[in-house]
Amino acid sequence: MTDGVLSATEDLRTAVQHIRESARIYNIDPDSIVLGGFSAGAITSLIVAHGMHEPIAGLFMLSGSILGLDILKMVTPASATPPILMFQSQMDLEPSIISTPMLMDRYQEVGVPYEFAWVPASGHYYTSGATSLAGDGSRLSIEQRIVQFIEEVVGESPSHE
Repeated sequence: MTDGVLSATEDLRTAVQHIRESARIYNIDPDSIVLGGFSAGAITSLIVAHGMHEPIAGLFMLSGSILGLDILKMVTPASATPPILMFQSQMDLEPSIISTPMLMDRYQEVGVPYEFAWVPASGHYYTSGATSLAGDGSRLSIEQRIVQFIEEVVGESPSHE
């Protein structure tokens, strides 16, 4: 791993651990933490959740890849691996285009719940309001799909708190 990826990963892991340990102070459920990010933030979140196996409820990854750590070796049938929602755009960067199918194959192989949504007519950068398409035929904005995913993995609507 490069120093930048390692530093970001250590910072995020420390933040998650702090939030879990301070859950009573922040009045949150430590079992309802969901990580997510875009591009480098997606890579960092992926490494913390699926590489370091930090206990979280779910993970969403917008145009990320498996750079920095061999997640394919780190995710095993015995590992505690939370569900993941992955986005990739039609004209995304090559590392994302190459690694997303590899991740989906590995998750299928070891039984990790995953969802994939495609962002048509976009490059690597897109807004949360952009349309995403899923294999079930659903057409939702990225924001709507992320909220739906969080509600599913946490078990309740965040707006009800």
